[in-house]
Amino acid sequence: MATQDPEYAKLSAGGVTTFFGLRLSNASLWLAADHLLQLKLSFDNRETSQRFYFRDIQALILVQTNRWQMGNVILGILTGLLAFIAALTYFNENSTDALGSVVALLIATGLFGLIFFVNLVSGSTCACYLKTAVRQEQLSSLSRLRRARKAILRLQPLIEQAQGTLSPEVMAAQFQTRRQELTLTQPWLPGQPLRYTEVIKPYRSRMHRILYGLLLLAAGATVLNIFRPSVPVIMLKMILQLALLASVILALIKQDETDLKPALKSLTWGVGGYLLVNALVGYVILLSTINTQHTPATQWAFIQTLAALQPMATPWWLDLLVISAVISAALSLWGNLLLGKHWRDKAAAPPAVTAPPPTLT
Repeated sequence: MATQDPEYAKLSAGGVTTFFGLRLSNASLWLAADHLLQLKLSFDNRETSQRFYFRDIQALILVQTNRWQMGNVILGILTGLLAFIAALTYFNENSTDALGSVVALLIATGLFGLIFFVNLVSGSTCACYLKTAVRQEQLSSLSRLRRARKAILRLQPLIEQAQGTLSPEVMAAQFQTRRQELTLTQPWLPGQPLRYTEVIKPYRSRMHRILYGLLLLAAGATVLNIFRPSVPVIMLKMILQLALLASVILALIKQDETDLKPALKSLTWGVGGYLLVNALVGYVILLSTINTQHTPATQWAFIQTLAALQPMATPWWLDLLVISAVISAALSLWGNLLLGKHWRDKAAAPPAVTAPPPTLT
């Protein structure tokens, strides 16, 4: 006997309840020929289903939330604190006695660091609501903005096919009404299609300027270390590295879903990768210094050892410093040029003209 159940294609899957990107319960969206099916699985393994027929859908509403930013800040602080405590434990105690504590702290650091990385690359969070004439339901699996946009673009032609395409006048009226309800700042221009309209936040932060300024300072400190190696210079470089790590995280958070140029956004990710490689190289140098020169396993001893290295008499150390200074200066110059072009383009852009709402009859 042939089954009467419609065929479904998975649209998305995600968490109903999340904690910094971790799924605490499960939900999924499925597409059929004439409706959208939402399945929810609760903690006690009870499954509930909701069907939304395309002909009944009046609106799909995306509301950007701050869970992504808050999660990045909290997870970044926790990861940094655990790494700092692990370093203090290793350098300030006997390495044999503290080995168990250091391993436990490093495991915790890696766990929170992995969650932080997953949350960071997943992008902004949002709440997606589906509105019909009788109810409004949250589509729980669409909790990330990129995923929600892709789902809406896939649903749009299906809804249009079921309901027909509205005239530009009716669409303009509906958009103006929604704009006033949601206090959106983007105007509607006559003749502009309104079936899918992006509302992007303007970039107003100074975090990228701070980041690329710190990179230039780091390049200067590295050049100073080549000609005047000393303990204060090494400490200055370490402080700048910590400041750079914090500023690149904040810059990545601030730039998300803004009108910042894509090239500048990509460059910020590149700076983050460069800083991670730089930190890894520093860790390798630390281990090599402890093993070859038999220095005490303390942070102060490591600083004194680096300060005692004479770059002009140590080719490998000179090469590393020159490469680091050149890359830092190049990234700083490139970033400031792109940032300046972004602000000049915004200043040269013509002001938006808001059309008056059409009269509804």
